[in-house]
Amino acid sequence: MLTYFSYQRLSSSMKVRFARKIDALVETDQANSTGLPAGVIASARTKLQFIRGARDERDLRQWTSLHFKRLKGDTNECSIRLNDQYRMHFTLDSSCQPNEIEVTFIGDPH
Repeated sequence: MLTYFSYQRLSSSMKVRFARKIDALVETDQANSTGLPAGVIASARTKLQFIRGARDERDLRQWTSLHFKRLKGDTNECSIRLNDQYRMHFTLDSSCQPNEIEVTFIGDPH
């Protein structure tokens, strides 16, 4: 006799918030008003989809194409690469369910 079990994810996908209104425009039709190049906007949208599909920080680390890094210092900020020049900085709150990410900066950190 075969028994089938239904698979349930233990935790759901991450929620994304934006600290700055200008960064939130990346996901809208008004993205060109951010001053970011079109390639960076497209990459940011793709990376946000990856983030929303992740369950926790381990998933973000697993996708090596994101170039996920924790930034140095007391800021508790993380970074992923959008292209060679531009980055997306965010804070990760794993104390709530589902985990939340607050995007603090999209741009050239240099």
